[in-house]
Amino acid sequence: MQGYLFLISVNSSSMLYLFFIGNLAFLLGFTPPGTKKIPDTNNLYMDKTEISNISWREYLYWVKNNEDEKTYRDCLPDPQIWNVVYEGDISKPGEFDHHPVVGISYEQALAYCKWRSMVVTQISPKKVVYSLPALKDYQKAQNVKKRLPLCSNVQEMTATEGVAMANDQSCTNTVTYTKSSTNLGFRCIARIAE
Repeated sequence: MQGYLFLISVNSSSMLYLFFIGNLAFLLGFTPPGTKKIPDTNNLYMDKTEISNISWREYLYWVKNNEDEKTYRDCLPDPQIWNVVYEGDISKPGEFDHHPVVGISYEQALAYCKWRSMVVTQISPKKVVYSLPALKDYQKAQNVKKRLPLCSNVQEMTATEGVAMANDQSCTNTVTYTKSSTNLGFRCIARIAE
């Protein structure tokens, strides 16, 4: 990697970061943005929160500027569902920016994961692959539940289409769904390619 060593610092998580001028940082102990490491795993990370309206809006902005109009329209949350919960226009900032995005289908959630993998890998020192969490990923994440609020705001889609983690504090129960709803969101799991 080209560049000059600029700074070595230790952040609050005691991870060592090496910064280079003129290049992306090469990070030792790299953690994908917005995630927390799942204990007792080599390279598994889970989003700290559900995907928010502001994160979805960032995705929409990228799609609008890099894809055709039909693809953009296909990425919009179901407006009838979204408006029941939040009212207004998802493309405009507002008081619900950090609330979970709803009105998203399983296919839309998968497309978001694919896009996020591409974008994060472009700016990261390693390839990062995002997907919907499997049930076993939620079980592993139970070890960090106190620091990682799981299943507390909305039901969360899993890697199995039609199955979501129930919106309860135990985060051990599942529910089924057939389409997007006012109480169905998602978060991502990230794996760093070795």
